[in-house]
Amino acid sequence: MARRAPDPENELARLKAEHERLRQRQIAVLRTELAKATERVEALRRELRLLGDHEVTSLWGKTNWHQIFERLPPTFTAKDISEMTGAPPGLVGTITHRWRRQKRIVAVARGKFKKAKSPSPKRPPSPGPLRLFP
Repeated sequence: MARRAPDPENELARLKAEHERLRQRQIAVLRTELAKATERVEALRRELRLLGDHEVTSLWGKTNWHQIFERLPPTFTAKDISEMTGAPPGLVGTITHRWRRQKRIVAVARGKFKKAKSPSPKRPPSPGPLRLFP
Protein backbone atom coordinates (compact mmCIF):
# COMPACT_ATOMS: atom_id res chain seq x y z
CA MET A 1 0.00 0.00 0.00
CA ALA A 2 1.24 3.38 -0.90
CA ARG A 3 1.17 6.04 1.76
CA ARG A 4 -0.80 9.17 1.02
CA ALA A 5 0.95 12.48 1.36
CA PRO A 6 -0.63 14.66 4.06
CA ASP A 7 -2.84 17.50 2.96
CA PRO A 8 -0.67 20.65 2.93
CA GLU A 9 -3.38 22.80 4.53
CA ASN A 10 -3.95 20.31 7.34
CA GLU A 11 -0.22 19.91 7.85
CA LEU A 12 0.24 23.67 8.06
CA ALA A 13 -2.60 23.98 10.58
CA ARG A 14 -1.11 21.13 12.65
CA LEU A 15 2.33 22.75 12.64
CA LYS A 16 0.87 26.13 13.64
CA ALA A 17 -1.06 24.54 16.50
CA GLU A 18 2.05 22.68 17.68
CA HIS A 19 4.07 25.89 17.50
CA GLU A 20 1.45 27.72 19.57
CA ARG A 21 1.44 24.93 22.22
CA LEU A 22 5.23 25.11 22.48
CA ARG A 23 5.13 28.88 22.70
CA GLN A 24 2.54 28.80 25.50
CA ARG A 25 4.60 26.20 27.38
CA GLN A 26 7.74 28.34 27.06
CA ILE A 27 5.82 31.42 28.28
CA ALA A 28 4.63 29.48 31.33
CA VAL A 29 8.17 28.31 32.15
CA LEU A 30 9.62 31.80 31.75
CA ARG A 31 6.89 33.36 33.92
CA THR A 32 7.63 30.83 36.65
CA GLU A 33 11.35 31.61 36.46
CA LEU A 34 10.62 35.34 36.51
CA ALA A 35 8.42 34.98 39.60
CA LYS A 36 11.19 33.07 41.40
CA ALA A 37 13.80 35.65 40.41
CA THR A 38 11.53 38.52 41.50
CA GLU A 39 10.98 36.85 44.89
CA ARG A 40 14.74 36.52 45.32
CA VAL A 41 15.37 40.15 44.36
CA GLU A 42 12.67 41.31 46.78
CA ALA A 43 14.20 39.20 49.56
CA LEU A 44 17.59 40.79 48.92
CA ARG A 45 16.08 44.30 48.89
CA ARG A 46 14.30 43.57 52.17
CA GLU A 47 17.51 42.32 53.80
CA LEU A 48 19.42 45.39 52.64
CA ARG A 49 16.73 47.74 53.99
CA LEU A 50 16.62 45.90 57.31
CA LEU A 51 20.40 46.31 57.57
CA GLY A 52 19.97 50.04 57.10
CA ASP A 53 21.03 50.37 53.46
CA HIS A 54 18.54 52.95 52.23
CA GLU A 55 20.24 53.34 48.85
CA VAL A 56 18.41 50.22 47.72
CA THR A 57 15.23 52.28 47.25
CA SER A 58 16.98 54.70 44.93
CA LEU A 59 18.65 51.86 43.03
CA TRP A 60 15.60 49.65 42.56
CA GLY A 61 12.73 52.11 42.60
CA LYS A 62 9.76 52.44 44.88
CA THR A 63 7.70 49.72 46.53
CA ASN A 64 4.78 48.46 44.46
CA TRP A 65 2.07 48.52 47.15
CA HIS A 66 -0.54 47.00 44.85
CA GLN A 67 1.71 43.98 44.40
CA ILE A 68 2.32 43.80 48.16
CA PHE A 69 -1.46 43.89 48.77
CA GLU A 70 -2.00 41.02 46.32
CA ARG A 71 0.62 38.89 48.10
CA LEU A 72 -0.87 39.41 51.56
CA PRO A 73 -3.03 36.64 53.06
CA PRO A 74 -6.76 37.29 53.70
CA THR A 75 -5.97 38.28 57.32
CA PHE A 76 -2.68 40.01 58.10
CA THR A 77 -0.97 42.35 60.54
CA ALA A 78 0.94 45.57 60.12
CA LYS A 79 4.02 43.64 61.23
CA ASP A 80 3.53 41.24 58.30
CA ILE A 81 3.64 44.19 55.90
CA SER A 82 6.72 45.59 57.60
CA GLU A 83 8.51 42.24 57.43
CA MET A 84 7.52 41.76 53.80
CA THR A 85 8.72 45.20 52.67
CA GLY A 86 11.13 46.43 55.32
CA ALA A 87 9.07 49.63 55.56
CA PRO A 88 9.08 51.59 58.84
CA PRO A 89 5.94 51.49 61.02
CA GLY A 90 4.91 55.03 60.09
CA LEU A 91 4.83 54.19 56.38
CA VAL A 92 2.95 50.95 57.05
CA GLY A 93 0.37 52.95 59.01
CA THR A 94 -0.02 55.38 56.13
CA ILE A 95 -0.48 52.57 53.63
CA THR A 96 -3.01 50.69 55.78
CA HIS A 97 -4.93 53.94 56.32
CA ARG A 98 -5.07 54.49 52.54
CA TRP A 99 -6.27 50.92 52.00
CA ARG A 100 -8.96 51.36 54.68
CA ARG A 101 -10.11 54.63 53.08
CA GLN A 102 -10.28 52.81 49.72
CA LYS A 103 -12.27 50.05 51.47
CA ARG A 104 -9.74 47.43 50.39
CA ILE A 105 -9.23 46.30 54.01
CA VAL A 106 -11.15 46.29 57.29
CA ALA A 107 -9.52 46.73 60.69
CA VAL A 108 -10.13 43.66 62.89
CA ALA A 109 -8.06 44.78 65.88
CA ARG A 110 -5.21 47.18 66.51
CA GLY A 111 -2.62 46.40 63.85
CA LYS A 112 -4.63 43.47 62.45
CA PHE A 113 -6.54 43.71 59.19
CA LYS A 114 -8.73 41.66 56.88
CA LYS A 115 -9.05 42.09 53.13
CA ALA A 116 -12.47 43.33 52.07
CA LYS A 117 -14.58 40.98 49.96
CA SER A 118 -14.63 43.28 46.95
CA PRO A 119 -12.89 46.62 46.55
CA SER A 120 -15.28 49.50 46.13
CA PRO A 121 -14.93 51.95 43.26
CA LYS A 122 -12.63 54.90 43.86
CA ARG A 123 -15.40 57.46 43.33
CA PRO A 124 -19.00 57.17 44.40
CA PRO A 125 -21.44 57.48 41.52
CA SER A 126 -22.56 61.02 40.84
CA PRO A 127 -26.02 61.84 42.20
CA GLY A 128 -27.07 63.52 38.97
CA PRO A 129 -28.23 67.09 38.43
CA LEU A 130 -29.36 69.12 41.41
CA ARG A 131 -33.14 69.67 41.46
CA LEU A 132 -34.50 72.61 43.39
CA PHE A 133 -38.15 71.73 42.86
CA PRO A 134 -39.63 68.23 42.53
